[in-house]
Amino acid sequence: MPWDGKMKRICQVGSSLHATAINNSNTVIGTINNGTADLPFVYEHGKLTTLPIPDDAVSGAALGINDVGEIVGSVGTDCVPDTE
Repeated sequence: MPWDGKMKRICQVGSSLHATAINNSNTVIGTINNGTADLPFVYEHGKLTTLPIPDDAVSGAALGINDVGEIVGSVGTDCVPDTE
């Protein structure tokens, strides 16, 4: 489905989000803050879904998507360096 040139509001009550990229299938990716953490999301076919992050991560972001739907991103951790 090609883009019709009209803006679409993507919102989820109690959250703020930042769209980062869109592919040729009109799949949108980015970062949503749910009031506790930044999480990566994908928005497609009218549905917003947060993406999983590793158990030891405290935040994440979706940064890019290609035309077959592969998403790249980053995660943040509360890393404490070894003192030994």
